[in-house]
Amino acid sequence: MARSFFHALRRKKIIAENPFEGVKAAASGVRDRQQFVSRETISRVLDACPSHHWRAIVSLARYGGLRTPSETLSLRWSDIDWAARRMTVRSPKTEHHEDKASRVVPIFPELMPILEECFERAPEGAEYVIDSKYRQSAMGPGGWTN
Repeated sequence: MARSFFHALRRKKIIAENPFEGVKAAASGVRDRQQFVSRETISRVLDACPSHHWRAIVSLARYGGLRTPSETLSLRWSDIDWAARRMTVRSPKTEHHEDKASRVVPIFPELMPILEECFERAPEGAEYVIDSKYRQSAMGPGGWTN
């Protein structure tokens, strides 16, 4: 917190240097909150989803490893290679790092029927896998919101 506080002071030119510049901040509490989500739990969540769009969002996160909302809602039909059973995932979070703008991930068997259902239900000419209304509601003035 001190590092952030002094960084703000330096940015506003109140101080010339941040005495905490270069001090690494340890991630706290992340490991305590991590847990494995079983297939049984995801199956119950998918059963409770109100639409095929929500089933796709949950499945892309769980079985595709996509970040939500940014990567799931940015996935385009043109990113899916049905024959090779893989998809190109564009990552707004890491795009500013060299060679991290996108990655190719496999489409696992659990995910394929969900994507096929979305494709069958997509309106003619749809660009995104998930309906654009979800994309619009997840965008804030500064970018993606959770």
